[in-house]
Amino acid sequence: MTPMALVVSLSLLAASPGGLVSAAVGAYNGNLHMHRVFGTCAAYFPTRADVFFFADYFWQVDNLPYSLVATRVLRDAPESTRQAAAASREKQSREFDTAFARLDDAGRARACQSFVSAKESFKTIAPDEASVLAPLFESSSEMRIEKRNADFTLGCMKRLYQIGSRVFGKAKTVCDCQTKAITDHASDAELDQWVDDLAHNPGNEVETLSRPWMQQAIRALSACMAEKP
Repeated sequence: MTPMALVVSLSLLAASPGGLVSAAVGAYNGNLHMHRVFGTCAAYFPTRADVFFFADYFWQVDNLPYSLVATRVLRDAPESTRQAAAASREKQSREFDTAFARLDDAGRARACQSFVSAKESFKTIAPDEASVLAPLFESSSEMRIEKRNADFTLGCMKRLYQIGSRVFGKAKTVCDCQTKAITDHASDAELDQWVDDLAHNPGNEVETLSRPWMQQAIRALSACMAEKP
């Protein structure tokens, strides 16, 4: 069995017809499944647990546009739909556990590393379902702002990971602190403008630091680094 075969049930889960609700079930169950996968890897390989915690966090935030919509859709769906989704999720978990148990330690290590290294996402695994959910995300300013702010923390986490940070809890504390320092001192309009400017003019630190709200945020940002992640 190839490592990525362990996650192929994600595409099967999302492939059933049924429009919006079916797509929501796929995204919701898919995110919970990947959370369980990374948790299983962390349990089997405790000395590398933080690597899997980082990978899980990266997956969850990268796929937030779909899980946010899915959560809202399923919240308003009939109870029978939520029960069916839970039953499907439990079946998928049993299948994963069975497949994982058949592997030896080396096979499990390869499988877990493949999950960390993979460039998969809900959009690549289930593009049709992702295209159903995307317009609902794009039409919601509330969800867009939640994702934007989550991306502030995600960007910080990825930078720390790239320079060698492997203590997930400390890194998350620092990055949450930095996000709060920024969002506490700028309006949504100012943050949107900042994100747009960075996208079109990356690396312009002078312009970033010259913004009045950033000047106010700098002291709070400095305090975030009191403890090295």
